[in-house]
Amino acid sequence: MIGPAIILPLVAIYVALRRLERSRARACNDPNSASTHEYGNLEPWAKPSAGCLNAYIRREYAVCASAGQATLAIDFIPIVGLVTILALRRLGLGDTAEDLGRNLLLRNFGPDGMFLMFMRVLDGDLEPERFLQNLDGHGDATVINPDIECQVYFYWGAKLLTEGKFTEAMRPLLLSVATESDTLERSLADADLKTASENLPSTEE
Repeated sequence: MIGPAIILPLVAIYVALRRLERSRARACNDPNSASTHEYGNLEPWAKPSAGCLNAYIRREYAVCASAGQATLAIDFIPIVGLVTILALRRLGLGDTAEDLGRNLLLRNFGPDGMFLMFMRVLDGDLEPERFLQNLDGHGDATVINPDIECQVYFYWGAKLLTEGKFTEAMRPLLLSVATESDTLERSLADADLKTASENLPSTEE
């Protein structure tokens, strides 16, 4: 378990990363950058998921779950399925989340089986760091695709956050945000970091 002495540096790193994101956004003069966390200019394939993802970032989990389920009834978008499952679990609707996950697995595993892999992370059936270390088959974590790394760390941290393990969730969420990745999960991890940091236990006696 990460102790208070470690959490304070982690929070400092998080704050530094947030400042870096804001400075990058100002430099690019981009209102839809990571500083806003709104997916207004998504690629066409991603637009149906915008309502679900934006609601998740705003921590409006009921809206997220509703938008996600509506989207999934029309099309299978792996990230929408995973985020909808997270939202349902955070609403205390674990059985509904499990039914949704089961149905989505029956419909499609997603590109290259990634949906199944991330579901295993959410369910605690896959040890994230060991998986990343062995991803290339040689135990060399330095060659890991940064997008996969970002996504695995996000779903790991999101799982811990959903379970109320705010302290433990900080590390994987920070690692997700720190990756050089442009995946949507990186912005989702940044949003979850806010929730985790706001709920850290006080270090005061």
